[in-house]
Amino acid sequence: MTQRKPDIITAAIAAFGAAGRLDKGAYLNYLHRLRPYVDGVLIPGTTAEFPSLTDDERTKLVSWTLTVFETSRIIAQIGAPSTMQALRLMDMASDSGATRFAAITPYYLPATESGILRYYSLLRANTSYPLYAYIFPDVTGNDVSTGTIRRLASLGINGLKLSGTASTRVAIYHRAAPSLSIWSGNDADLPATCAAGGAGVVSGISGAFPDAWAALRDALIRHDDSTASSIQRALIAIVQTIGPTIGNLKYALRILGESVGTCRMPIDEPDESTRLRIRELVSSMRAGNPWSDYLRRHDNTRA
Repeated sequence: MTQRKPDIITAAIAAFGAAGRLDKGAYLNYLHRLRPYVDGVLIPGTTAEFPSLTDDERTKLVSWTLTVFETSRIIAQIGAPSTMQALRLMDMASDSGATRFAAITPYYLPATESGILRYYSLLRANTSYPLYAYIFPDVTGNDVSTGTIRRLASLGINGLKLSGTASTRVAIYHRAAPSLSIWSGNDADLPATCAAGGAGVVSGISGAFPDAWAALRDALIRHDDSTASSIQRALIAIVQTIGPTIGNLKYALRILGESVGTCRMPIDEPDESTRLRIRELVSSMRAGNPWSDYLRRHDNTRA
């Protein structure tokens, strides 16, 4: 079903306490739950509500993550509206020990192709470590054409993280720049992403059920198509239940016992019918989890 080991990279949340401040203890507990299963974490991306974080808070999250995950398994998201701020964030993350970086395209004001290329060119010149372009036109307002993807590859960008409408272009971008590693932000699309030439997924919802995403990855590695198809159907149902909102994801994590708090940004909590569906999902996963044997095998590897 796939020719390479697929990556499961969790788009990590940021845990907030009652006063809306970062909660280090809750965040570290959340990370330890992920560590045995996922190939890496991206922090702080959209799932961590990064526009609501100060530069110091963004760097704190990177530093805290480095106490749980090896440097090679962490991608520090340093994108910002201005190149100056993105360069500062890159330097701060690098000083903390980060050695892989992703930068969302400039946002808020429209950026031309030349502006986007200039932004990534300056970031590329500032580090010799892997650098990935994070493309999410639905929230940034700035899209990236196939021609720009080719130019990004020629600049030395190492890969792409595609979210929203851009996540449907894995095959198109792969054909345009086959040297780039491409991760889709579509949580439930790992097999199709790999079949299209992608490296794997960057998934927020995998933060709630990392064992399920790991089980799908491992079934794909074994070329166990029957098991992979069964798990894939379950993951689609999970994604449909939790949906694309951070409020739903944090509610699911709280039901799972993670004290991650609510959202700092004005994101609605799930309504009662959605809460009921999430509670039923969590209960079902606990009672008849088809990955329970996998979970038991890996529990003793937690840090």
